Amino acid sequence: MDSPVNYQAFLVADVYLVTFDGHLFKLPASCDFILAVDVINHTFSIALKTVRFKRRSLEVQMQNTVMAIHPNGEVEVNCHVMNIPYTNHEVAIRKDGNIIEVSNERGLRVSCDPHLEVCSVILDGWLHGVSTGLLGTNDNEAANELLLPDGSHTHSVLQFTHSWQVDLECASRKAEICQNGTANSLSCEFLFLSTNSPLSPCFRVVDPVQFILKCEELECIRDEHADVSKPAFCTLASAYIHLCHRNYVPLELPVQCGQYSPFS
Repeated sequence: MDSPVNYQAFLVADVYLVTFDGHLFKLPASCDFILAVDVINHTFSIALKTVRFKRRSLEVQMQNTVMAIHPNGEVEVNCHVMNIPYTNHEVAIRKDGNIIEVSNERGLRVSCDPHLEVCSVILDGWLHGVSTGLLGTNDNEAANELLLPDGSHTHSVLQFTHSWQVDLECASRKAEICQNGTANSLSCEFLFLSTNSPLSPCFRVVDPVQFILKCEELECIRDEHADVSKPAFCTLASAYIHLCHRNYVPLELPVQCGQYSPFS
């Protein structure tokens, strides 16, 4: 029997997070971070780890099973590359098209589409309030969004992000600055402000303000499979679209991102 409600957060291109409460955060371009951890029953943890790829891998621990979903779609279980589907007494891993899904019987699902660079974390309703980390607390309380590992709160996003860093001595590298900043700025304004934007049907449902603010930073994200840099607006558009889908507003990735993304 499925839970009547669930909590969903996601990660886009190992840089942008949309929390359980729908807030958007940008991660530093390097270092390892704890995204979610069960602080009540200690049954799971989810982390972003640097392995051997340009982008970080998603590490999911459920009980005694540790899985890594890599940017190239490869899956490891307890440090061994596994063919999918795979099951043991603690987890099940399956693949449907490009989507890799890891789940357990306790109400946690993690699904990744390496092709589209999106991973989602879904907790069933009966796990209300068990998870904390960079993805926030799954309790529908916006006031405790910036919760530190010791249980205290902060108003500083920088302190919040740093507190969930695995290696506190890690120095994050700066992201590459886009060369075509003016064009990207125009794309940011069009995508997240214009009534003619293909994203506009969702503007009344998901406020685009936090997305336009992040977009105007004009940073690039290096694509694992290409020699070009992907503008931030394409990655942010993907994050916005997934948040809209969660709110039952279907959208397609803008054609401006066709040369950068397999959505096209």
